Amino acid sequence: MLSKTTSLLLALSSLAQAAPRNLAERQTTPPSGLSLTAQLTLADNAVARYNLLKDDSDFIFDWNNPNSAPTADRSSFPALVGTGIAMTVAEVPPCSVASVHIHPRASEILVVTSGRLISEMVTELGVVKADGDPRLIHLELSKNQTTVFPMGTIHGQMNPDCAPASLVAGFNSEDPGTAIAALDFFSMSDEFVVDALGESVDAEEVKRIRGAISRSFVFQVQECKKKCGSGDVAA
Repeated sequence: MLSKTTSLLLALSSLAQAAPRNLAERQTTPPSGLSLTAQLTLADNAVARYNLLKDDSDFIFDWNNPNSAPTADRSSFPALVGTGIAMTVAEVPPCSVASVHIHPRASEILVVTSGRLISEMVTELGVVKADGDPRLIHLELSKNQTTVFPMGTIHGQMNPDCAPASLVAGFNSEDPGTAIAALDFFSMSDEFVVDALGESVDAEEVKRIRGAISRSFVFQVQECKKKCGSGDVAA
């Protein structure tokens, strides 16, 4: 009996000694073959994540680098894994529109840092004007003015001027995502689109519109460019 008890105590002692070492190994040894973002996602805790970010430079995202992504998120800036935030720093060229879009996983707070932006947003069913039509929130934002776009709201921005504007936008998700409203809507089958538009267009017209929609997130408005004139549009 004593022999069995001694063996059990020795076994438990061995496990107790091994546990911290194994935990440390899990916290410092990344799974092989995975991206840094994936390794950080699978890490046991914050200590393990810090141990994976071995270089101080891992905590810098440099928008001065022309090859940088426009948005610092969990993919482009792995140090954000576990923080629940992301950020965009962008210049909006003259006479340009940021396509009407939504962020499916984040609310956005935006500040204009130079120039002027026109912003529009539609929220959800039930938010209506006195006449029952959906409420459109239309804003003109100048330098150091801020607005917010709650998660899932349809919104867009336009620079109506002949000089660039710039903005900084923060998100409460490491992976806010973006869906372009017009592009996604017209990606539905002809039948769905025709029915949604009250049969005011036919399938051929839907195909024509579908082909005309810009695939770019930011595009220029030709009428505005004409107003500015090629010599008046600042680079």
